[in-house]
Amino acid sequence: MGRTPRHEEKSDFFASVFGNTVQVRVAGFFLTDGHCDHSITEVSRACNVDRVSVYRVLPALVKQGIIRKKREVGQAVMYELNKRNPCVQSLTQPHAMSRSSSSS
Repeated sequence: MGRTPRHEEKSDFFASVFGNTVQVRVAGFFLTDGHCDHSITEVSRACNVDRVSVYRVLPALVKQGIIRKKREVGQAVMYELNKRNPCVQSLTQPHAMSRSSSSS
């Protein structure tokens, strides 16, 4: 599954704002492609980082509730964006926040 230029643009935006770390790149990937689940290999390829680095940062993102384990396919664990996390909601739906703050 290839990334579109718009997808790359959004992911680069997160890195430019929050720093170009593996954790930010992985979180940015899920935030910009939150419609389906992904294996570590897919995340590694999409973020252009080695799998070991993805293995290192995923536990923190899962613990923070940003990403969650969804299912297992064979030996691969599939992860997805946790859309119920308030932080994720504010990052993926900024229009909702701007409406509520402008009505105050």
